[in-house]
Amino acid sequence: MQIKNLLTSTALLGSALAAPTARDACFPTDIQSGIQNLQGSLNTVILDLAQERYTSIRSDYSSTGRSLAYLEVEIIPDRCATDLPTSATTKDQAIAYLQATQAELMVLSQDAINGDCANGKTSICRTVNLYGAVAAFVQSVGVV
Repeated sequence: MQIKNLLTSTALLGSALAAPTARDACFPTDIQSGIQNLQGSLNTVILDLAQERYTSIRSDYSSTGRSLAYLEVEIIPDRCATDLPTSATTKDQAIAYLQATQAELMVLSQDAINGDCANGKTSICRTVNLYGAVAAFVQSVGVV
């Protein structure tokens, strides 16, 4: 419950906590706003990496990851069971994974618009896994 309050108070997921409609029962009602906010957060993490602001990335990467994990639980209560891709080992690979995460969020957005729960579940899992592949790199630079 505390994370819901935190996300709501920071407006990261806005009103995505409301009950879903019948058409998009697997998606939070305001998923589009949540996705837009996540895209902005991902841009911040990418900028942190590109500019090697490793002190900033600690909080930016962690808070974005928590929000993404919350969205995952909203769509798939049992969480994703797929494996992570090969972990990023360089700054460029990490940025590429984050950009792929952004692209997958766009796919998730379209799935929500179409009310396609099956593809939406696949999209959120891919999104989470791509984002997670950056964690090892973030750890390797000593910021997690």
